[in-house]
Amino acid sequence: MFRKKKNSSYFAINIIRVLVHSVDNPVGCIAVQLIKAWGGHVTATVSSRAVATAQQLDIDDLVLHDGHEIDFDSLLSSRPKFDLVLNTVGSFLHDSCRALCQEGGLVVSTVASPPASDRYGILYGSLYSMWLRTKLIFLKVILLFLHLLISYTCFLTKLFLIST
Repeated sequence: MFRKKKNSSYFAINIIRVLVHSVDNPVGCIAVQLIKAWGGHVTATVSSRAVATAQQLDIDDLVLHDGHEIDFDSLLSSRPKFDLVLNTVGSFLHDSCRALCQEGGLVVSTVASPPASDRYGILYGSLYSMWLRTKLIFLKVILLFLHLLISYTCFLTKLFLIST
């Protein structure tokens, strides 16, 4: 995605179109500045209270919303799909971000998404969560065993070297 230009100390960006969901926060502002510095085309969503900040960032395409019951799909459907979508708003936009991203593009979210077990309901979600925890404990036990085995092998090697 990023490549270093010949005879240059800065990075150029191969991404042509980037959507930054909300430049109302510091992450969105910094992302816009970096993408613009690397030569990307930035489309950003912004609430009406942060328009002045967004204009200072020299965003290529600004999408204004009122902040209440926003339908980003309808606001952005007329635009071409994006190579990268940066979601700084919340996990509720993840499906919308995937729909706005072109084939082979990336969706990056800076907010935690709900656990997968929440999709399965109480019974199946509990079973799924228990399975994941059991798997994690099993992996920790295997790693501990390997660590002890390697330590014991190193000890025997040192003991052998000292005795010879």
